[in-house]
Amino acid sequence: MLGQPYSAPRRASRRTVGTLIPLLLLVPLAAVLLVRTGIGVVQGAPVRVAAAQPGAPVPTPSGTGPATPGAPGAPATPGALGARPSQPSNTSLRLHLPDALIELPPWTDPDAAATRLASVAHVEATTPVEGGAISVAGKRADAWAVDPEIFRSFTPQPTAGTDALWDAVSRGELAITYPLRAATSAGLGTYVPVVPDGSAGSAPARPLRLGAVADFALPPDVIASRGQAAELGLNHPAVLVSAPGVDRGTLAGAAVQAFGPNTQVTLLRPTVRPIYRVPPSGGSSVPPVSRPPLTLLQLYKDAATTCPGLPWEVLAAIGQLESGHGRNAGRSPAGAEGPMQFLPSTWKAYGIDANGDGVADIHNQVDAVYSAARYLCANGAGGGTKQLEKAIFAYNHVDWYVRFVMELANRYRRAG
Repeated sequence: MLGQPYSAPRRASRRTVGTLIPLLLLVPLAAVLLVRTGIGVVQGAPVRVAAAQPGAPVPTPSGTGPATPGAPGAPATPGALGARPSQPSNTSLRLHLPDALIELPPWTDPDAAATRLASVAHVEATTPVEGGAISVAGKRADAWAVDPEIFRSFTPQPTAGTDALWDAVSRGELAITYPLRAATSAGLGTYVPVVPDGSAGSAPARPLRLGAVADFALPPDVIASRGQAAELGLNHPAVLVSAPGVDRGTLAGAAVQAFGPNTQVTLLRPTVRPIYRVPPSGGSSVPPVSRPPLTLLQLYKDAATTCPGLPWEVLAAIGQLESGHGRNAGRSPAGAEGPMQFLPSTWKAYGIDANGDGVADIHNQVDAVYSAARYLCANGAGGGTKQLEKAIFAYNHVDWYVRFVMELANRYRRAG
């Protein structure tokens, strides 16, 4: 009954106390370990995580070897709050590759716009954004106010999968990029002065807690919650769109038709317009496997520039192993197709129109090589040797493949 004291046997109380004391002692130790291993986010109530759709495919470009469980094409870029999270990333998230930012006319409702754009053919996912400029510790920064639970699925997998990061944003704390943290020397967990509109004289500074540092692989320097949009002066409506295979013209046309001529579409995926003369697959002009034609060699080099830190030699090595630089580009037993041997499901998410003919063609050499660079980059290929090896493993989930690609790349490098 309420108000009656609990009168359990004294022996049971001693056992309970004896059990609780070690547990209580472990709490601060666990907190220290979390900070030391790189999480560095103030813990709070967990945010809800959207589960992956049942039966969702786990694509690998070449389709050989067992796929690692997780979200389709889950990127493996450096995680939030340090080189790696202190707990396994949440791989139950269904990730979406951010393809375009549609900036809307002033005072457009971004939620209604996101819903409307979601109905456009081939648009996979949308999330509303309210953007603008702010000043953080005296440094100008571009900020987005977002719904953390939706927006996280547009970020690289370790970032998306770090629940503590998005929990911090949900609590009204800021998440910033590594470059901004370096520029401000802001300490994780400290309060930093923030001024709306990026102007030190326009409004009084307000202290906001720095809750996370992460790699978002997106334009903003600062991520805040939608509830902070007004106080931060973030009033430029936009919609982040995942639309695999939809070209800029189609997206722009649909957006302008829906929201008027002041709508602007910015592609976030790599896109180029060079047209190369690549010898036809299977023709007599195709050189030996180890010597790609000069035009194809230049293609590998140009495609690698879309991912800073990705060696072009790795693209060349993959092109050699997968199809002999396009000579054996037919459908594999696993269902992979084209010069870089993409599974159609992976191509749907990562394939791009790189030669400007209006079609993202899995069998086109230019489209395929640029799409391979895009896939590798999304999996962290520009982050150094270890991340590069992880990206190659994501391309084809077998250890020997990674060794072969790295060795071939070294040979290309030595050959000049």
